[in-house]
Order: sequence, then C-alpha cells, then structure tokens
Amino acid sequence: MGKKIKQPNKLLRCERELRGWSQQKLADYLQTTEQVVNRWENGEHKPNRHHQTLLCQLFGKSAGELGFIDMPHQTQKEDRNIEQGEIDLDKLRRILVQGALELAAGGLLPQYTSLLASYPYVTALDEETVSRANTTITYCWQLYFAGEHLLLEQFLPAFLAPLLPLVEQSSRHQKTLASIISRSYQLIWLLNLQQQNFGQALVATRQSFVYAQLAQDSNLLLASLVREAHTYFHLNNPVQQVSIHEKAVQYVPGASPLLQGWFYLVMAESQAHLIHKKEADYFLGLTKDTFPEQPEHDPNHSYVPINNIWLANYEIMTHLHLKHPKAALNTLNQFEKANPGHPLGVEFLNRRVATFYMLGDLQATCDAFEIAAPAAKQSGSSLRYNEVCNIYRDMLSSWPHETRVKKLGDLLRK
Repeated sequence: MGKKIKQPNKLLRCERELRGWSQQKLADYLQTTEQVVNRWENGEHKPNRHHQTLLCQLFGKSAGELGFIDMPHQTQKEDRNIEQGEIDLDKLRRILVQGALELAAGGLLPQYTSLLASYPYVTALDEETVSRANTTITYCWQLYFAGEHLLLEQFLPAFLAPLLPLVEQSSRHQKTLASIISRSYQLIWLLNLQQQNFGQALVATRQSFVYAQLAQDSNLLLASLVREAHTYFHLNNPVQQVSIHEKAVQYVPGASPLLQGWFYLVMAESQAHLIHKKEADYFLGLTKDTFPEQPEHDPNHSYVPINNIWLANYEIMTHLHLKHPKAALNTLNQFEKANPGHPLGVEFLNRRVATFYMLGDLQATCDAFEIAAPAAKQSGSSLRYNEVCNIYRDMLSSWPHETRVKKLGDLLRK
C-alpha cells in the first residue's frame, strides 16, 4: 500500500486568515500550541474530537466545512482559490454582517444592505461584545481593500452608533473600545478621501485622534495625525501639513516599526513636495532603516496595510516631486523586476504615466495612459480619476498637436 499523501487543510487555514489571526492567536483560543495548529493546517494531523468541536463553534462551521471530513463536492476551482489566497468576498460579507448581527438584539436582516439601521444593539459592555466589534472592524478594513466601499459607507454609521455611548462608560474595556472606534473613523476618513470629501475626511481624522487619546495608543495617535496631514496635502496646504507632522513626531518613539516607517515615508514625500531634497533623502533613508521585513506581522497592519508596494509608490512620488523622473523610473523598474507579474494598483499606473510624461517620452506616456485611464475610472475613486485627468491636461499642454494625445481624451469621458 502506498504512503498516504499529506493534504494541507486549506479550509481551516482560510478561516483563520480571514479573521486576521496568527496561528499563535488561534492556539491561544484553543489552549494549545502554535506547533499543533501548524500541524493541523499542514495536514500532518487532524484535530482531535474535542478541538474539532471547539473549532466548529469558534468559526461557526461544520466539520466538513473546516476540512475535518472529506468534501467531495468541493470543486477544483474552490481549492485553487484557497491555495492562491484569493479573497472570498461573499464570505467576507457574510462574516461582516454576522458579526454585526451578533451585536444586535434579535432578528435576521432580509439583505445585508439594510445594515442594521432599524435594529437595537446590546447595551451591555462585556468581553464578548467588544471582541465581536473588534473582529468586525478588522473585516471592514479587508472589505475596503476588496472594493466594497458602498457597503462600508452604509454600514459604518450603524456600527458606530451604539458603540459611542458605550465608550463613555468607565470600564476595563474602555481602551479597547476606543481603539475600535478610532480605527472606524480612520476607515471613514479613507472612504471620504477617495471621493474627495475633504471636509468630512478632516472631521473623521480628528474624531479618530480623540478616541486614540482615550485608548492611549501611540500607533493610533500617529496614524490619525498622518492621515489628517495627508488630507491637507490634497487641499494643497503644505504649511498645515507640515504643522501636523511636527505634532505627530512626539508619538513616533512609542509606535511600532511599521508605523514609524510609514511616518518617515510620508515625511519624505511631503518634504519632496516642498522641494526639500536633503530632508526628503534623509527620511527615505530612515524609512528603509526602520520598516519591518514582514510588515503583515505587525498588529497594526490591519488598518495600516503598508507593504513594499506602498514603499515603492511613495518613493516614486518623492522622486517626481523633486523632478527626478529617471530615479522614479529606476524605482518602478526595480519593483517590477522584484515582483514579476504583480498586478499594479491604480496609483502605480498613474505614477507610470506621470514618470514617462516628465521624461518627455510621448509614446511611452500614451501607452501607459491607455492602461491607467480605464483603471482609474473603474476604481470608483474620484481621487484617482482626477489624478489621471490632471496628467492628461499636462499632456495636452505639452503636445497640443499630437493626434494620439487628443484621442486619449475619449478614455476619460464618463
């Protein structure tokens, strides 16, 4: 008889990762070790009956849905999706609404878009309520980066409404609840920023800062100020932007390497915007010295999902502000060489157009624009759409008689 092939438990791993949990965190819940959880997910062992029961209760799934029993009806496509780490949007939506419903008192919603607007919430402040709220806001951030902006715009006000009075109660949960609310307002900031509702974005960052103070969390305090300053960048108010950055400096020593690296990164870009080359280079150096090799392991990564893509993007912007398009192109090429086949985001596509335009390369600019313009429209972000429109305006100014440039305007018409 041949040796039995080890089959990794991708279903169990997927449920854990959807919640943003490490193997150690899951092990803590189950009062076991990280090594045991690792063996389960690698297919070396199956959980015993006791742990299977606990896992089913924890994830709200059957034994078959968690990979403890062979599921012959599972398709190869589903298996590939799990293997490749693709986001299951339907599952994330269900988890989000389920988590919110568990905070509500009774009733099932006919559709998730109703978002609990007419349902009262539990008013007791206990461990379970706070834990569910914390899990829910983590899923909200995942849904944002999966493109579910409309859902979040509807959901977040209903999510926050019952939590705001609870945070005023003095209890051992107060700091955790304040942290949840601060992260919620930072997500509201991001939603408003994408639609260029800068007034509402500023309100959200200031509310986030208030609750970060209550949480006594240097990471949240720093993130709130960085995001407020970034709003002033879009309002073309560099003086106020620098002023807020100066206020933020006091929170840097108490922040994690991820938040420190992020702060230095935005400082480099803002200094470059002011054409302060020496200062911009200094902060870029600090970023590279500070930023963690595995940023996803930082506990703040769920609401500051900065990675090497962000680093490259901001470095490119820094070079463009300083009118160094060759350095920007070099960063672009290095990134693509290190990440072959990586699908570039809308921001990256816009940076590519801007870089080739600054280099004066008509053909390369037009080629890049043909990719960037439709992507900006499809993103649903007014910010990214206006960004590519501004680049097109500059292209028309530099090449007013080029037929190809004129025709590219068709890509921007809605």
